[in-house]
Amino acid sequence: MFHRRVLTLAAVFLLVLVVLGSQLARLGVVEGAERLEQARRRLDRVDLLPTVRGSILDRHGRLLAEDRVSHDLAAEFEFISGAWALDRAAESARRRVVDADGRAAWSALGADGRRDATLAELPAWTAEADRIWDAVAMASGLGRAEIERRLDRIRADVGRLALAVEDRRDAVEARRAAEGRLDAPPPRGPIREETVAHVVVEGLPDAAAIDLERLGLEVEDTISVRHRIRRHRPWSEAVAIVERRGLPSPIRSDTPLEIVVSDPLGSIIGRVGDEVWAEDVERRPLRREDGSLDLGGYRAIEDRIGRTGVEAAMEDRLRGRRGLIRRNLQSGERERVEPRRGDDVVLSIDAALQTRVAALFAEELELAVPQQWHAGWSRGEPRPRTLPEPWGAFAGAAVVLDVETGEVLAAVSSPDLGGGDDLPRLRQADSGDATMRAFEGVYPPGSILKPIVYASAVAAGVHPVDGAIDCTGHFFPNLTDVARCWIYRDRYGLTTHTAQFGGPLPIEEAISRSCNVYFYELARRLGPVRLLEWLRRFGLDARIGVGFGWRFDESGTASAIGEHGGLLPSHEAIEKIQASGDRVTPIILGIGQGPIAWTPLQAANAFAILARNGEIRDPTILRDGRGRETPTRLPLDARSVDRALEGLRQAVGESHGTGHHLTMEDGRREPIFEIDGVEIWGKTGTAQAPPARLDRDGDGDVDEILGGLEHAWFVGLVGRTGASRPRFAVAVVLEHAGSGGRAAGPVAAAVVEALVAEGYLEAAARDPETAQSTRSEEIRG
Repeated sequence: MFHRRVLTLAAVFLLVLVVLGSQLARLGVVEGAERLEQARRRLDRVDLLPTVRGSILDRHGRLLAEDRVSHDLAAEFEFISGAWALDRAAESARRRVVDADGRAAWSALGADGRRDATLAELPAWTAEADRIWDAVAMASGLGRAEIERRLDRIRADVGRLALAVEDRRDAVEARRAAEGRLDAPPPRGPIREETVAHVVVEGLPDAAAIDLERLGLEVEDTISVRHRIRRHRPWSEAVAIVERRGLPSPIRSDTPLEIVVSDPLGSIIGRVGDEVWAEDVERRPLRREDGSLDLGGYRAIEDRIGRTGVEAAMEDRLRGRRGLIRRNLQSGERERVEPRRGDDVVLSIDAALQTRVAALFAEELELAVPQQWHAGWSRGEPRPRTLPEPWGAFAGAAVVLDVETGEVLAAVSSPDLGGGDDLPRLRQADSGDATMRAFEGVYPPGSILKPIVYASAVAAGVHPVDGAIDCTGHFFPNLTDVARCWIYRDRYGLTTHTAQFGGPLPIEEAISRSCNVYFYELARRLGPVRLLEWLRRFGLDARIGVGFGWRFDESGTASAIGEHGGLLPSHEAIEKIQASGDRVTPIILGIGQGPIAWTPLQAANAFAILARNGEIRDPTILRDGRGRETPTRLPLDARSVDRALEGLRQAVGESHGTGHHLTMEDGRREPIFEIDGVEIWGKTGTAQAPPARLDRDGDGDVDEILGGLEHAWFVGLVGRTGASRPRFAVAVVLEHAGSGGRAAGPVAAAVVEALVAEGYLEAAARDPETAQSTRSEEIRG
């Protein structure tokens, strides 16, 4: 028995030794290096050094966004609410009584006595609070009235939130009582916003920040100065001086108009957020899985990231890299890695031109608001206007593209992102004020697609370059009210373009007169499948990748951020249309109607491809960081391009052109484009639009659905008189504005005037890289 016990104990002891030995071997051999590294890291103290985000500049080097140290004044909510003065008065009264008669005297006063003693001390502390607020008002330069307005807003916001929380607490307790729960309810107390400091003034000057910081240290629990890096944007408000001598006569004036434009580049630059999300940290964590640091990585707190626009698309370039100081606590060794500033990003956008174009949509200019000349007159009487009053400014967009380089010089969306105060007074429930219309807004092309359809038909070999077609007023012989030409209406005497011209139309006349029947026939000859394929080759139904960057989903599919690829029906959808016996949809594709839509950027790009004789060079808003790839070319017939351009020239340069003139009440014809030294090739478009969903009282609910409206388009090319090829492409769309020529045409003419004012058309004869604003003093950023 004894020997068995000894053997058992020996076996257990041996087993323990084996386990301990294997554990020592694992720790010392297998995991030794890793644990040694962990021990070394524990001896290392790492302090991160901040970096500076790169700046964003326009094509002429104007600063659009940069990091600046900002000093913000914050005040404790108790100081804002007045509770601070009352608490200090009560403490002062208590101390006075205690110092005079002892602690028991304060209690002996009773509630009324303590209140009276507190109220006696209150004026002195109220005066102290006033002294501090007066100092804030003087140091900030805002004035006491403005400071009080801000304090009132903070009090009101916190008060509303506190009431909402209180209501929620009451509802929870009522539900608990109904359920018969006997456990104690959650404790009630002040909400977080009642216990923290609130920013009252942002962007204090350095000297003011020092003075107020000293004052906050002297008087505790009142004010403090926070130092942070803020994204400074000098063009967040700009002023443009708009000449009105060339506007339509009802709004023409010899006196220029000064227009304040709020954040004209906001939707392009985008914004930087102070909150980093979990997916951001997961994509690029500050500390990698192996424990090493990625100094360009993200932390869940105290970090910034580009959220929209160029700030998001170029985040990795703009972000920069932190520095660090590493100290070894055992050896005292010290290593310093200097931070690296983020790279600057230069845009192709011209800030001054962008501001001028944005100003054209301002309601006070009256150029982009409903006007009687849009509807016209009949026998001296004004025709009915289809839009209810007061409509306000049309929503819309404008794009200016350099034909030679593909660079976007201006891209305006109206109203701009976040511009809720600029929405039309008669609000639309689906107004899309969060859409960057120049790149994301999709609209049926209407007649602006016609020169593209012609060039495609010639290149596909289904139509001769000099082919002429009769305008019979309606495409189907026995159907006079379907697939008609726009001129075959009672108001025009059911005439045809063939009758007006005196014979079958050549393409120049078909484009300039915007004959629908001509392009119905081209669509029939091409067939819907082949027509859609050619439209895709002109850049429709695909995101161009203008420079807002790319987002990848889980499958690896890429999509451009902040850009829409347009809409075309799929092959399956076309097959269903054909199988249904629908003969109308396939042919109205030829005039840009039906299941088809594109963006203003795509419209300008398609015309630029035409102007380059088929050369494809994708548009970009970036001037650097993009290699000039070898462009591809569509197999367009050069003669068809020349003839299409001649049709576009006649459309604005000849009296029969749809973009040539406005007819006023007295019958006078005012040329839309009358700019010395400038040649314009253009096409108007009036495209069927979805109904407008009106919100008359601004409560977010649809009060009325207004149908039968049309979007107004003008897309054109611009160059100096005598130039062999156009230099710039311009696209303008006004939502629900009606006639392309009468509504969008004058806006496009003003865009061309803006190009002239900024020296671009003169630069076309010199060196476009060194062109400077001819009247830069008229733009103040």
